[in-house]
Amino acid sequence: METINPQEWKQDLPAFKEKTDQFYAGELSKADYKGFSGGYGSYAQKDGKASMIRLRMSGGHLTKDKLKFIADSIKTYNVDKVHLTTCQTIQLHNLQPEAIYGIMEGGLDHGIVTMGGGGDFPRNVTVSPLSGVEKGEYFNVLPYAEAAGEYLMTFIKKEVMPRKLKVGFSNGPANETHATFRDLGFVAREDGNFDVYSAGGLGNNARFGLKVAENVQPEKILYYICAMRETFIAHGNYKQRGRARTRYMQETLGEEGYIKAFHEKLDEVFASGQDLDLHVEISEVKKQGDGSKVSGKRVIDQKQEGLYAVSYHPFGGCPKPEKLGEIYDVIKDMDEVEARISPDETMYIINLTGDEAKKVLDKTGQKYGHKFNYEEVLMGGISIDTYGVPLTDEALETAKKSDAVLLGAVGGNVGNSRWYDVAPNLRPEAGLLAIRKGLNLFANIRPAYLYNDLAGACPLKQEIIGDGFDMVIVRELTGGLYFGERHTETVNGVEQATDTLVYSEKEIRRVAIKAFEIAMKRKKKVTSVDKANVLDSSRLWRKVVAEVAKDYPEVTLENMLVDNCAMQLVMNPRQFDVILTENMFGDILSDEASMITGSIGMLSSASLNESKFGLYEPSHGSAPDIAGKDIANPIATILSAAMMLRFSFDLDKEADAIEDAVRKVLAEGYRTVDIMDEGKKQVGTTEMGNLICERI
Repeated sequence: METINPQEWKQDLPAFKEKTDQFYAGELSKADYKGFSGGYGSYAQKDGKASMIRLRMSGGHLTKDKLKFIADSIKTYNVDKVHLTTCQTIQLHNLQPEAIYGIMEGGLDHGIVTMGGGGDFPRNVTVSPLSGVEKGEYFNVLPYAEAAGEYLMTFIKKEVMPRKLKVGFSNGPANETHATFRDLGFVAREDGNFDVYSAGGLGNNARFGLKVAENVQPEKILYYICAMRETFIAHGNYKQRGRARTRYMQETLGEEGYIKAFHEKLDEVFASGQDLDLHVEISEVKKQGDGSKVSGKRVIDQKQEGLYAVSYHPFGGCPKPEKLGEIYDVIKDMDEVEARISPDETMYIINLTGDEAKKVLDKTGQKYGHKFNYEEVLMGGISIDTYGVPLTDEALETAKKSDAVLLGAVGGNVGNSRWYDVAPNLRPEAGLLAIRKGLNLFANIRPAYLYNDLAGACPLKQEIIGDGFDMVIVRELTGGLYFGERHTETVNGVEQATDTLVYSEKEIRRVAIKAFEIAMKRKKKVTSVDKANVLDSSRLWRKVVAEVAKDYPEVTLENMLVDNCAMQLVMNPRQFDVILTENMFGDILSDEASMITGSIGMLSSASLNESKFGLYEPSHGSAPDIAGKDIANPIATILSAAMMLRFSFDLDKEADAIEDAVRKVLAEGYRTVDIMDEGKKQVGTTEMGNLICERI
């Protein structure tokens, strides 16, 4: 079998460096550079100011030596983004030329080749990630896939194919690599041979591959790979790039025609006299378990008794760059332990004893690889007790310097608390108003969603709630009655209080835009709530909202008086999608909406400014009557944290995981006292939080 020693690729590196230098000097267009650099496994990124590099490893087989090299490179070149790909490679992003050169050349010393990682070349060979250790596999396909990968690399120096070529191996019926959907796929059989599929593909216009051969001996697979290449060159579309992938040959030749064409080339390969027989040595895992045991959602029992694999799935396939070094440090002295990258962007660490698996679990326990830095500041009643005011200037400055604020419930016992026997500007809620104003948080977003499992806790009749409801209330937060001039005075011997309601056109317009933007991602309906039959401020509100609506023709706008809206919320809540309203009306209506969900303890909220910054808080107050009793419902606060991940950090997958965990816990019948129902299991605050965390 013809192969290329990785060291031989070094002779091609000067040409790559020359072209790359030209590109970054502005002497070569991005399109021209892409056509060249892809063959080396590197592309310039969108802004043209940095590049990425793709590190090929057949089957995602990541030995400790390769892992160490990658981890050291990350540290040496300050790599800030790592991506485990669906083709079982590792991509490094945001690299300057010197990093690309160093990693590309250094990788060859460790058997890591980047050539052919892009462009019209054979890509990384994909393999069932647990080949050799997976219970129920038909046989270990990894050695054959790695040999195929070495052979495919020789194609890069030969006649160029119409497009890229993807080859996959599956070790059993699970078919994790979608081998039946590849340009060429080898699917393991129980008898130790392969069925061969060809001209398949995923992505746009996906096609199931055609079975071109059955019961193929593993030693003969290179003949089929060679025949695939020859068929592709002979019948592929060189003129129309968009239809050049192998799956389109099913259309141009027809299914029977393609199979015939493939076999014609296969016969030619066999008749050519080429010796493509494989003589692969299958090495078995020699390591044995030591009696230690481990179990868990991320633990997989290997077919080797007493050994385990641990899965690590970073969000989006992008671990924190330093995580690879941390994993290496944990496993470097563990016998026969190595890593595998899977097509779903998971990393598996294999051949672990129970005790070793526990160490790996601890190191990879942070599911999504994010680290949040917290700084706690005081606000509300506790700030009053400590500093004499509900919000200090220092606390506000700390909040301004943060990326987001997660706020606990604010308030106390109005009738008895010492916090309320003072001027209004010194009460706990004044701190809340001050931080909203100080951070320019003009839009409050409060979802009101009825969980199916809590339908029994809803105070409305079943015929009213039907299949449930899902609405969002967008409340203007920094204007209106709560922020207008106010005073109490004695007039003609009678005490008189005055509160002023003021709104500007600008204040109304910016919150209306938020509401319509949210509606565009939902059911495209906005209900604007006012009191335009009485209040001048409401008449201006209605006028400005109508003007904003013209910019969103897909969204239906309806106007509703606040008293009617309060009635409609309990008569037919399903009619609402996005409710847009001013500060005081929103305060009242959002509490009403929360209660028809079953409990105000269930509902989160977000307060946003014009950037990604937001303040996130539960919709409920502090409930001083149950303080310290471990019976409060923590779900609203937990869901507020999920909103923080979604709106301020764009971590939608993580937010989804939290929200799904809440649904799972409710579906399993766990309830805090406020949502307790017959036949359910009552738990306290701490236990409910733990149950949700365990299901994320």
